[in-house]
Amino acid sequence: MTEPRVLVIDVETAPLTLSGWGLREQNFGLAQVLETSRLLCFAAKWYGKPRVHFSSEWQHGQAGMLERAHKLLSDADVVVAHNAPFDVKQFNTAFLLAGMSPPAPFQTIDTLRAVRSRFFLASNRLDHIARVLGLGQKVSHEGHGLWLRVLDGHGPSRRLMREYNEHDVILCEAVLEALWSKGWVPDGPHVGAIAGRPDGCPQCGGARLHARGVARTKVSAYQRFQCQDCGGWCRGNKALPGRATTRGVR
Repeated sequence: MTEPRVLVIDVETAPLTLSGWGLREQNFGLAQVLETSRLLCFAAKWYGKPRVHFSSEWQHGQAGMLERAHKLLSDADVVVAHNAPFDVKQFNTAFLLAGMSPPAPFQTIDTLRAVRSRFFLASNRLDHIARVLGLGQKVSHEGHGLWLRVLDGHGPSRRLMREYNEHDVILCEAVLEALWSKGWVPDGPHVGAIAGRPDGCPQCGGARLHARGVARTKVSAYQRFQCQDCGGWCRGNKALPGRATTRGVR
């Protein structure tokens, strides 16, 4: 049995370049797109490991950056990001345009979805979530101008972009840990099954599951369990023939 390899990622992209005649109520067509967006850089970190991987087009070129991203994603069992569909689609688009095959299949955890679907915070942005949980805050910068200077080849701006990108991954991992450790990601991948423990906790893989009550659907009843490691709830995967306790949880 091995622990699942969980990769936390964050991408930064170059802005579109558009041609238009105003700032308000504009509807740009494809003919007005002078340059499309592209992957500019990414940061990635294996959950629980100290090293943050970083690659950018100015360091390694598009080809080298994509090779590094493809290898990391292919090695992962689970990929985590704040607004994960955006980051994963950005990688997939870059791989497609580069003529690359898809990385090995992985499952995803979207910390944005996990927070948005369960809590009512003033904002679901990563910076605000991290602040209210006492985990720190994002690296501050001037905004759009930073991206323009990065594209212009400005060394200090590129160093700041790297710091900003890497720190986002660190914050995302901290938010994931805060949610995961208390059983707040019930609709994520079955961590126990990935680790070779299908009868373990789906959220943390722990084996200390206590039978507590019954989970009912419209047509069936299932044994309900609470994990004594993370506090998360799950249920047996077989309908109860009466009130018997069954394992194999979901």
